[in-house]
Amino acid sequence: MKLPLIHIYSILLPFILTVPSPVVYGRLNKKQHPVMIKFVIDRNKNGTFEYTLVESSGEVMLSGQGYGSKQGCKIGIASVQSNAASEEQYERKKARNGKISFNLLSHNGRVIGTSCQFASEALMDKAIKLMMKKAPTAKITDVTRQG
Repeated sequence: MKLPLIHIYSILLPFILTVPSPVVYGRLNKKQHPVMIKFVIDRNKNGTFEYTLVESSGEVMLSGQGYGSKQGCKIGIASVQSNAASEEQYERKKARNGKISFNLLSHNGRVIGTSCQFASEALMDKAIKLMMKKAPTAKITDVTRQG
């Protein structure tokens, strides 16, 4: 006896929906593929240097301010690397739209990087844990054109 295709889907759908997805917060689980992060130095529209901390999926985790020189930008990255491993350096914030984000603070309390917005605290906490683990040793990629 052949079952109609729609009947087969109605039987399988509950099982398909309960299978855990390999994608978490836009990246693959460790079991599938380790998440890598790196700093990218680039020039913004104003011509100043800025860094972003980017994961292997291309998602921007953290952005820095504009710096007048590439050396200043590298100093900003070094500050992120030295502060990222400390939980107390993360300032959690909630926007009016309900989305949450965080700032990474230096030891003197100044903002050295700002995250993207997250839909939930759980996603933000995953991003912070990833930064705490990997940002201190993340590689730096310079994509500015050499003048």
